[in-house]
Amino acid sequence: MARVSKETIERLNAFIDSLPEDARNKCSLCSETLTHITKLAEVQTGAGTATVTKAIADRINETAAPGDQVSGNALREKVRWKEGLKDQNDQINHPTEATQSKSTFNTTNENIDWAKWSWNPVTGCKHGCTYCYARDIANRFYPEKFEPTFRPERLNAPIHTNVPTHREKENGIKNVFVCSMADLFGDWVPNEWIEKTIESCANNPQWNFIFLTKNPKRYLEFKMPDNSWIGATGDTQARVDEALKVFGQSDHPVKFLSAEPLLENIKVGPEINWLIIGGQSKASNCQAYQPPLRWIGNLLQQADRHNIDVYLKPNLQIVKKYPNEI
Repeated sequence: MARVSKETIERLNAFIDSLPEDARNKCSLCSETLTHITKLAEVQTGAGTATVTKAIADRINETAAPGDQVSGNALREKVRWKEGLKDQNDQINHPTEATQSKSTFNTTNENIDWAKWSWNPVTGCKHGCTYCYARDIANRFYPEKFEPTFRPERLNAPIHTNVPTHREKENGIKNVFVCSMADLFGDWVPNEWIEKTIESCANNPQWNFIFLTKNPKRYLEFKMPDNSWIGATGDTQARVDEALKVFGQSDHPVKFLSAEPLLENIKVGPEINWLIIGGQSKASNCQAYQPPLRWIGNLLQQADRHNIDVYLKPNLQIVKKYPNEI
């Protein structure tokens, strides 16, 4: 479980203190009461389910007889079981706007053609990359512009999105790009936002969630769900080196680099098993750009040597040149 801030723990303890004593005791016996209280605590404190159920278990065990003590994991499983019985709208006696929403995934275009869906429970970023297309979209459509924003009403999108029958056999139809409009693992993102997003992924094994960040060291702070791929941007060698260092410490089944846009000649290694190569699409602060052919050829040779699968983006075009061109 991710580290939880002192402020979140204090809010959570205050919330539990405010509960009637009989409500706390019922949490160990009644799944409905436990689920109701857990979801209220999540909304009011910002803590994830695992953090809430552990805190409730600790409080119950303070006064429980040795044979009546409970574990946080046991309470968490009760919540998961209860959630599996009914639609999220019926799970809580007094639902909030966040849990009432029936948000769904967005379909992607050729900019993200390696995933058929995108999902943005968090939006906004502070990296300030000149080639960022997401900032242009956010500045146009979001009142918050590109400021990091948590959107809990979107957390249930994996439940409410269904694959159309005629697309069930389509390659990559279960792939979901998480936070295409943000860097979920930026240093500025609270642990609670990440934990809630990861928890939603883990609770929906029917999907394959694809994470991409320019700050891969934060992957090591969380237990990433099995039904996910973890990736890092590899536009420069410095970023590639950081990613390879992190991936060398992770046993996650799919680790990848996205060399899009490819801004310099880079070297990759066996720490990854998937490589995306792409050009630079036009954005408000930069023009479209195609990397030199020799850089692409160099990457393809490395991928072959290290047995890395390669995905060439549609925006990667081979520029036709003649001998007399400089």
